[in-house]
Formats: sequence, structure tokens, C-alpha cells
Amino acid sequence: MDDPPGEIPHANFQPSAGLLTQVTFSPDARVDTWVETGTEVTPFYDPMLAKVIVSGTDRPAALAALRAALEETSISGIETNLAYLRAIAASDLLASGKVATTALKDFAFRPESIEVLSPGAQSSLQELPGRLHLWHVGVPPSGPMDARSFARANALVGNKETAVALEMTVNGPTLRFHTDADVAIAGAHMPATLDGVPVPHDAAFAVKAGQMLAVGAISGAGQRAYLAVRGAFAAPEVLGSRATFALGLFGGHATGTLKGGDVLHLNPPASRPALPETVTTEPAPLTRDWDIGVVYGPHGAPDFFQDADIADLFDATYEVHFNSARTGVRLMGPTPRWARTDGGEAGLHPSNLHDNAYAVGAIDFTGDMPIILGPDGPSLGGFVCPAVIARDEQWKMGQLKPGDKVRFRPLPRPQDPVAGPAVKSVPEAASAILAQRDDGPVRVVYRRQGDDNLLVEFGDMTLDIALRLRSSAPCRRPKTWWCRAASSIYRCRGTTRTRSLPCANTRSWCAPTRPGVLRTSSSSVASTGSKTSRRSATWCSTQAISCSASAMSISARRWPPPWIRAIAW
Repeated sequence: MDDPPGEIPHANFQPSAGLLTQVTFSPDARVDTWVETGTEVTPFYDPMLAKVIVSGTDRPAALAALRAALEETSISGIETNLAYLRAIAASDLLASGKVATTALKDFAFRPESIEVLSPGAQSSLQELPGRLHLWHVGVPPSGPMDARSFARANALVGNKETAVALEMTVNGPTLRFHTDADVAIAGAHMPATLDGVPVPHDAAFAVKAGQMLAVGAISGAGQRAYLAVRGAFAAPEVLGSRATFALGLFGGHATGTLKGGDVLHLNPPASRPALPETVTTEPAPLTRDWDIGVVYGPHGAPDFFQDADIADLFDATYEVHFNSARTGVRLMGPTPRWARTDGGEAGLHPSNLHDNAYAVGAIDFTGDMPIILGPDGPSLGGFVCPAVIARDEQWKMGQLKPGDKVRFRPLPRPQDPVAGPAVKSVPEAASAILAQRDDGPVRVVYRRQGDDNLLVEFGDMTLDIALRLRSSAPCRRPKTWWCRAASSIYRCRGTTRTRSLPCANTRSWCAPTRPGVLRTSSSSVASTGSKTSRRSATWCSTQAISCSASAMSISARRWPPPWIRAIAW
């Protein structure tokens, strides 16, 4: 059996072309093919991509082997007739053997798919939490810009809040459904019609096969809406996630945002949950005047900004710039006075510094303009960030619309340690510096970077190759090690094991919590509590989001109070 030609069954079997993002064949079948994951199928080709050949002791056994081989086959990136072949293989038509040359003309086939007639401004499949743990090689997390509305749309159709759904920006797509489905749209209000009849917003509604759903432009506040289908969209995993990274041209249904003629596949009906009677996930409150809670740091006053600059950050009203996207939301507001005349070795502008790791939601001053870094933004760069949007407030940056007004509010974190100066006019912001030590070979500073990260700096703001190599060594040599709680900052040297401090790693960081001992691994990136025991005294981490220059950012899903201890050398 041919498996599968690059043809579109619902479009009279017209050929399709593009990049194959996932190719998997059954190991139990003979496969004659010229394609693999990453093959570019051009418009100038024979549409046959592969032949799958099986055998059996009799016809029923051969048919069973064929069905199994087709189920184990997966080809993504372009549209093929794989689903069509599965339907034929499962039909009584083929099992009976009474097949004429005209049999397929009347064969009823309904694909579990949605055809994209027009894509909208920037529509893409996303999932929560996105593509994690790859920022150290420059791959951002992606995922929905507004996770709250994304979760709401999924909840309305009974999906898990993390399920793959469609993010729509500014205006939505026009879709033709080839199967029955239950759909919900949440987030910014995009008026939608089904065959010309308006459908409700923020509520589930039924779509029949053959109907056309047209999603219009946003009406009112907000910038993005989310379309979820009961059972969720089907998409291949790329680097551990189905989220679309548009700039990288991977993830989602194929190679980026939707294009006219694309086909979105749905998970099989058997996997579709029942529609919920009630939904506990609340809709996101949208406005044109935003109050956004942030965590002060990592770069504050008086080393980078003046106290008055930080006061301005929390007093001023910023306006969202029209040149904004998933990479970052530009803001217009007051020009900082700056604590420095320039960036020293890092550049002529006082916003410059040697490249360091960024956090999602960081307010990044590129020159005098602040930019809120989004989930598709850079993993590191050479600009100062005076604050990071708090974890529970980050959904708001996905709804910031050009012309919206934004005020930042410092959120107190009373359990965070304070080791640096605070801005007297903003006492609730506390300090950008959590801990520092000056008694080692070089100065080490621990800067607060939102709710989920620490920025660890070694030495002065100068280019020191030896220091750079030394500070990045833990990233290149992750190990598992043991640490014992202590009452002060301590060191581990080499692989020396002492009675009071058994450490098996040359350079690591530890933060005591309560008496006891903890063993952890650098592979536990998502949470410092993911592999901890209840008797833990410390947690340690060498896993960094980025190791660059003389700074690194460590994932730390909340640093344990009341203090941060370090093993730096």
C-alpha cells in the first residue's frame, strides 16, 4: 500500500509540499521511502512519499498487520493521505475483497481536521507550559502569551488547561471544519460567526462537519484570543513541546504560524472529554489601563539606576508601543537619569552591561526604552532589567494592546533576604540584591530576578576570560553532589570530602532551610523542590538558564528563606 503520498484527500487529492517535521514508520513493516524527518518536499516531485508492505499467513492476518503498521506511522509538516489509508484499511470494503476500480469513488471519508482558509494576523498552536529547559542553548519557552485566557478556553471544552489550543492575535482565521467539534473562544473579544451566524464568546458551541467558522478582529480591550477544540489539536512534539516558536519556524502544526491552505488535525474522538457543566477557571479581566505587579531587580539603584529612576518606574504611566510582538512589548515612558555615564566595557550607553541571562517578563531597558520580554524573546543580552513581572501577573503582557496605559506596582516579597540598598521612596520593593560575599577570590552578588530565577554575578563589570570560564564551569560539568547545612557561607574544594562538608562538586550553590541533608541533581531544573526530601536542609543547583560573561541565571522556583548561602569556589 502506498503510504502516504503527499496529497490532500479533502481537496480532490491535490499534491502538497513543504518541510517534513516528523517522520516515523513501523519497524515491523517493509518501507520503501526517500523521506525522513527534515526532508523538504518540493512542488516538483512524484507525490508518492513511501510504500508500506506487510505480509501475513492469510488475508485477515495481513490486514491486521497493515492496520497496525499504519497506526505506527506518523508524518507531519505537510498534508498526506495517511488518515485516508487508515480509514480504507479499517473498512469492510477492503476486508471483503470485493473491490472494483471504481470503489473509492463512493468511499465515505471524513478527516478529523480543520482547513485554514485564511490564517489571521498571527495565529499559532501553543501549549502550556511551553518548551522548557532549553534557554541555555537559546531556545525560548514559547507557549501562550496569556496563559490565563488559554487555560480558560481549554476549560470551557473540558480539556486539560495545558492542552494544545490556537492563539489568535489582533484578528482571527477563517476555518472550515471537516468533522463535528465543540469549540470555545476566550480572551480578547473577537466576534465570530458560524456560516454567517454569530456564536457566543467565552462559551462552548457546537460545529458540524462542513461548516465555516470566521473569527474577526478584536472588539474592545485585549490583544489575543484563544480557540480550543474539545479533545485538543494534534501536533508533533519538537524539542519536548508542541508550542510554536514562530521565529525558529518550528513547533505547532508544521513550521510556524498558520498559512492559508494549512490543515489542523484533531485528536481522535475517543480521547475527547465530556463537556463540563461548570468551569472554575475565571475569565481574564481585560482593560486598556493596566496595573501590573512586578518584582524589583535584578538591576536596581544605586549601581545602575538612581533612586529617582526606580521611583519613576513605579509612579509613571507607560504607553504600549505599536511595534510589539511575542518577542517583546515596547513601552513609551520617562527617560531614566541613570547612575552611570556609560556602560564601561559593555558599551557607550549606561543601559549596557556584559551579556547576562534574561527572565520571561523582564522589563529590559534597551537604551532609554523599556521592553517587556515575552516568551519568544531572547535568552540573554547586554541590557539592564530593573524589574520582572511576577509569575501570576505575566498573563497580562499577552493582552497589552498598542495605546494601552501601563503602571507597574512593586509586589512585596517579605520572605526574600535583603543584602543590598533599598529605595526609600518605594519601601515595599525591598532590594534587588538578596545576598553578596566579598571574602572570596572575587566578589559574588546574588540578584533577584523575578519569582523563578536568581542572577549570580562574579567579579566586577569587566571582561575577564579566566573569570568567565570559571563562572561557567558548573554549566559545562553538571554533577550530582551532597551538601550539609552550615551556619555560614562555606566552600567545597575539588572533590575533597570532609567529615563536616561532603561535597562532590567543585563549584555549586546551596541555600539552607532547616536541619537535615538533601541530595539533588542538576537535571532538576523546573523546581528546587522537585526532587527534595522532607528532611532537606539545603538545595543546590548548577543548572543555569545561561552562563555568559561573568553572570549566570539559576532556575530557583523560590529561594528558601531566610537566607541564601553559596559555595562559589
